[in-house]
Amino acid sequence: TQEAEPVIAACRLAALHHLSKSFPLLSLGKPTIQQVLDVLERLPSGLKRWPWEEKPKTTTSSVQKWDIQNEYHVQSLVYAMLAPIFPDIEDEFYFEPVGPLNSRADIGLPSLNLIIEIKFLRSNGSFKDITEEVAADSSLYFKKDSVFKKKYSQMIILLWDNSSRNQHHHEFRQGVTSLVNIVGAVVVSRPGNMVVANNTKPFETPAKGTGTKNKTKPQG
Repeated sequence: TQEAEPVIAACRLAALHHLSKSFPLLSLGKPTIQQVLDVLERLPSGLKRWPWEEKPKTTTSSVQKWDIQNEYHVQSLVYAMLAPIFPDIEDEFYFEPVGPLNSRADIGLPSLNLIIEIKFLRSNGSFKDITEEVAADSSLYFKKDSVFKKKYSQMIILLWDNSSRNQHHHEFRQGVTSLVNIVGAVVVSRPGNMVVANNTKPFETPAKGTGTKNKTKPQG
């Protein structure tokens, strides 16, 4: 590059960028945290083929609209993406109690010492509240002298923005990644072709008989 003319150097750089796009984002032999983050950031491109039909695809099938309505649905999507790659994956597992509270994480990859925490923002929810939730989760998961310290030491946040308020995404990512032990944050907006369901509750509440979704569960 020191000997090349600027135009030639620019062409070479463009060629390298083009070639790099043809390589897989994830090494199946020895994936890294950054590669997991890269895969999650590409999730919107995968939703291009997400079923949201106006008419049946075949004569023997019905119309399918795979609506993502809550945090559980996002967890299932992320689990389906990562479980074939990480045989040690864990989901909805508890940490040791902190006083009267028993915290529960969403997805864990012990081989990377990594937690993936899922959040769901409704149209009448606030980024401020979600950020406060993330800060509370982090303080509980990574408390000093935790028996899980060697198993989990870092966390990625994945936020599903059901309201598609893109103008707040950068500020949210910048805020949560400034917290201790959080190494990345991904925000996925609800695709424009997926008409928002008539569900405006700002916070997740479990259906009757399904148990609690609270991240901090009182003991006793």
